[in-house]
Amino acid sequence: MPDNTDNISNTSNKVSSQNITIMEKNYPEFDDLREQFEAGNISAVDFVTMQSDEMTEDYEQFCRDENLDSNSDFAAQAFMDYREELFEESLSN
Repeated sequence: MPDNTDNISNTSNKVSSQNITIMEKNYPEFDDLREQFEAGNISAVDFVTMQSDEMTEDYEQFCRDENLDSNSDFAAQAFMDYREELFEESLSN
């Protein structure tokens, strides 16, 4: 009788690797972040990057496009200003 132990083991590995769930980060509420930023408890960089993965990706792309250091509060403030301008433009259209 053939030994199917390896087949069973390989099948188990395939099934378990297909059931991997990617966990999303739990981000703080925007109002909580804003309060922390306005109180000086977190930096501008933290305020931007703690909002969402998408916001962090947009910020990093902005820094690359503008040749800015993504670890600087100057860059984070420039990004916030840029986003505010986009928002205001969208309201006027």
